[in-house]
Amino acid sequence: MAEPGRLVMTVPGDAVTAITLISAPDGTTQIAYAFDVDESMHDMVTGSVDEVLGRVAAVLAASA
Repeated sequence: MAEPGRLVMTVPGDAVTAITLISAPDGTTQIAYAFDVDESMHDMVTGSVDEVLGRVAAVLAASA
């Protein structure tokens, strides 16, 4: 079974966000995300996604 390479979630402001996981040559995983919102909501959605990804990173670091 292949590992998931893409996650889709809804963050505050009802913005659907697609997160793509990319294997880097150094063995790490890079994360890229994209969403389609009005310019007025861009900063709020970016902050929400960054917060969620920060929480995920903390959990993964604690379990390593």
